[in-house]
Amino acid sequence: MSARKYTGEELIASVRQIGMIPDTGSTGTEDTDILNYINEAVSLLIMPPLLRTRENYFIQRERTALSTSTTRYVIPHRALYQKLRDIFYIDDNGDRYCLASIPPGHRNYWRDSEQPHPAGFFIEGNYIVLVPEDSTSYSGYLEFVYFSRPGEIVKTTSAGVISSVDTATKTITCTADVSSLFSSGDSLDVHSPHSGAELRQWDLTVTNVSTTDVTFSEEIDGSAFGTTALAAGDYVCIAEEAALPALPREFHPLVARATALYVAESIGDTNGIKAHGEMFQRQLMEAIGAVESRTEGRPIRLGGFGGFC
Repeated sequence: MSARKYTGEELIASVRQIGMIPDTGSTGTEDTDILNYINEAVSLLIMPPLLRTRENYFIQRERTALSTSTTRYVIPHRALYQKLRDIFYIDDNGDRYCLASIPPGHRNYWRDSEQPHPAGFFIEGNYIVLVPEDSTSYSGYLEFVYFSRPGEIVKTTSAGVISSVDTATKTITCTADVSSLFSSGDSLDVHSPHSGAELRQWDLTVTNVSTTDVTFSEEIDGSAFGTTALAAGDYVCIAEEAALPALPREFHPLVARATALYVAESIGDTNGIKAHGEMFQRQLMEAIGAVESRTEGRPIRLGGFGGFC
């Protein structure tokens, strides 16, 4: 018997076992209902305390080429809570510079149309605004470092599993027919089958689907900045969906417990709310305590700071 990976089906089974929950539409506890509760539990009960450990879970990087006619750049749509971990300016030589966060009210103090690179930025709505704003000579890249929003858990029947990868033709072959799952023009995500369900690549554009083969318009060899090469065993899903929770594997049973608590609240099970709530809090405290440092025995050392990061 293989070890559980806590796929959508396995999580649903675990929730039903923990909470003695029937599969009925009358109580709102069909599989689709349980999946909704699972995704709410991950988003609202587990991810916030995991982020508070400040151990860089869910980190993703993207680069956007600067345009001479643009000083406003949208924050990546996968950014959790529409926030960034860091932002850097990359010049044409590939050198990285820190950008200062400038109060929006000070924007008028920075005016120089000949400025060769941005001096800083401020956030306005869902945009990064570079300063000086009147510059017409920016080139290079912005590198966004952000907490990526994990995909919503779906059943494995809604996902494919890669059996082989042809980087030359940008084609993957899946272990089963996926022509009923994906179509030309779809955007797909690919994530690892291992603990954390690392997002290899995201928003890949499908150009062709033929039985078990899926061809993309983008490179799939990991050459694009911030991506990792696709590999056999990876899961393929519709964009912003996932076959596994993007959490350390040890947190997966906690997902089931948190979901049982959600279900108990939805059906008005007072005893269940108390029992699952107390158990969840104890288990969460233990789990967070175990991941408060990802490099135990390695103290953080502070170094000097210069113009480069």
